Amino acid sequence: MRQKLAGIPFPFEHRAELVDDYATGQAALARVVAVAVVALVLVFFVLQAASESWRLALLCLALLPAALSGGAVAAVLGGRVVSLGTVVGLLAVGAAAIHRMLAQIAAYRQGAAATDPAEAVRRSTRSALIPVTAGGLAVALVLLPVLVTGPEAGLELLHPMAVAIVGGLVTTAVVSLVILPALYPHRRASRPADDATAEPANRPELIGSPAS
Repeated sequence: MRQKLAGIPFPFEHRAELVDDYATGQAALARVVAVAVVALVLVFFVLQAASESWRLALLCLALLPAALSGGAVAAVLGGRVVSLGTVVGLLAVGAAAIHRMLAQIAAYRQGAAATDPAEAVRRSTRSALIPVTAGGLAVALVLLPVLVTGPEAGLELLHPMAVAIVGGLVTTAVVSLVILPALYPHRRASRPADDATAEPANRPELIGSPAS
């Protein structure tokens, strides 16, 4: 194609150029995918170090796409599937989701040391209901002017980022308050010992004569 273009005459100060954007884009996409895979592996090891459990680290990593799904759906509905603002917003939501899940797991473990693990999960989830919902509403109200204004000139980055953050906060709240407590691997409290094996409080002593 370059040889054919070189043989075509053009008017003065005009020329034809073959732009290989596709190959460049494919190479850039491959680099992004490779860096993303390395980042996910590092995130997994960080989660394992923070939770001190391979199972919990895998659970948090598996729930991360569910937490980000709200931001992706909001971006699609907003008409901007892929943009720099959407990517930045999803990264912020992912960081907030990981922080919330680790805080929930720490609260579950702290409560399980004093009571039944299942009851500790229920109590910790109820206590986190108001902070999670209030925090999400506060962030949404802060971003409300950007959402109402729309993708105007000067807000090309902020508007898709705000849309992704608000949508992601909704699914993050659902994941931390509903899905994570349901999937958290807790054990029920052990049943009390049976009366037959427990030592009675007022057992009469058997006094026998010593053998002669």
